[in-house]
Order: sequence, then structure tokens, then C-alpha cells
Amino acid sequence: MTEQDKKKLAEWAGFKLATPVNITKFYTHPSLSRHIFCQLPDFPHDLNACFKWLVPEALRRGYTVTTLSFRQMSGLYYSETKIYEEQVIPHQVKCGTLLASAWEQGKELDKIVALALCEAILKLIKEVR
Repeated sequence: MTEQDKKKLAEWAGFKLATPVNITKFYTHPSLSRHIFCQLPDFPHDLNACFKWLVPEALRRGYTVTTLSFRQMSGLYYSETKIYEEQVIPHQVKCGTLLASAWEQGKELDKIVALALCEAILKLIKEVR
């Protein structure tokens, strides 16, 4: 995942560039104090950051996020993330349209879950444009 992709994820989650481009880059987020600056979370490698910033933003925007993970017989882990748009039909059960999905497999479960989630959100960003 490129640095540009990481910036897209951060901007989508609400982070804003807080310093001029030619100085060390720090960002602010609406939920943080205006005087607190931070470096961008490393979303593809930090599952906690994904669940702190990306998943709540997806829910705030009206999406449903599902993640399925399991260990394969080979010992590798598999994780798949799907993002749905919620549609409410009066007097019927909620149904959703699949907007984006991504899957990963690897040896570290937390890393592949984070990466699959990030890739699904990047696909969602492209889809919504």
C-alpha cells in the first residue's frame, strides 16, 4: 500500500493536514483538540487504528462493515472484509448493496485483517466518487 493510499484513508477518516507541506507533516482530527497534532496512523499495519478511526467513520456514513477471518489448514490466516450500503425499505428487513470487498491471507492475523479493511475502504472511496 502506497503512502498516497494511506493519506486517502486518513483524509476519508477526517484527518486534515495541519502544517505547511515543506515542514514535517502533522495532522489534526475533528475529535481531537485543535492544539493536538499527530502523525497519521499506519492503518494497513495497525488494526487498533482501523477500529478507532476507519470503522466508526464507515458506520457514521451509513455503511455496514463485515469481516470474516479464519485459520486455514496450511497455517495461514484468511481475512475478507465487505462494505455494504444500508438500504431501508419500509415494513421490510434491512438489506444492503455490496459496494466493496477485499481479502488477504498471511501469517499475522491482525495485519491481514487491517490490510483487507484498508483495501476495501480504498475500493469504496473509488466507487463512491
